[in-house]
Amino acid sequence: MLAQFNLGGAYLKGHGVSKDSIAAYKWLFLAAENGHNDARAICNALAKKLDADAVMKAQDLAKNWQAEFKKANKRQR
Repeated sequence: MLAQFNLGGAYLKGHGVSKDSIAAYKWLFLAAENGHNDARAICNALAKKLDADAVMKAQDLAKNWQAEFKKANKRQR
């Protein structure tokens, strides 16, 4: 969860990666889903700055990443 939060912040600010609001929202959304309260607050604020299509795209990317992550974990067991 902390890594997701940090990655979201990096994309939001452009630290070490290209600034990307959709990628930032994706990672912050994942961190928020995992219980990170600061991520939830930042994600909510970012959602107000993005248009609805961008938010939906970021949420879809997050959900797809989460599904792939779960599949990969099952294969490793």
